[in-house]
Amino acid sequence: MTVEVRFPGPDGEGHLYTVGRPEPADGTTTLIPMSDDRAIRVFSNEIFTADEAAAIFYMFYRTEAVSQPYVLRELDLAQELSELR
Repeated sequence: MTVEVRFPGPDGEGHLYTVGRPEPADGTTTLIPMSDDRAIRVFSNEIFTADEAAAIFYMFYRTEAVSQPYVLRELDLAQELSELR
């Protein structure tokens, strides 16, 4: 599974980010299903188990931040982010 968070930016608008591990992505991507016919493509360092994702969400709920050592990659909302499965 993948984890996405939205934060307000300096412009006051919301910005959407994918959470990843600090190791560099090796260029490998995986399609993560989001519905019966759509999926989102993420890098190898942005894939989490349910337990890992739960820990990230819990910390986000408590602190309204993504804790270290995780990194954020901003998503371009002007582009289509999902693709057909």
